[in-house]
Amino acid sequence: MPRAAEAPVPPAVEPQAAVPQPAPLKLDWPGDLVQIETDPHKAREVVVVEEAPPAPRARRVRPAPQPLANEPLVQVETHTRESV
Repeated sequence: MPRAAEAPVPPAVEPQAAVPQPAPLKLDWPGDLVQIETDPHKAREVVVVEEAPPAPRARRVRPAPQPLANEPLVQVETHTRESV
């Protein structure tokens, strides 16, 4: 006896956890201060242009080292001897 085709079962979708909303911010302003908000239309008009980073500096060319002398070393006294 052939079996009837079973309907595919869709995978169970887990409900996404609700992101908790922060409590509204209540600030106690002194009486002489007024809170001012930026107009969203004006904020959209401002286009932030990122400047390209400055080009890297050219590598410094080091001068050629001084040639070493092939003559023998000489000992030099730097203070005078006391006479006896």
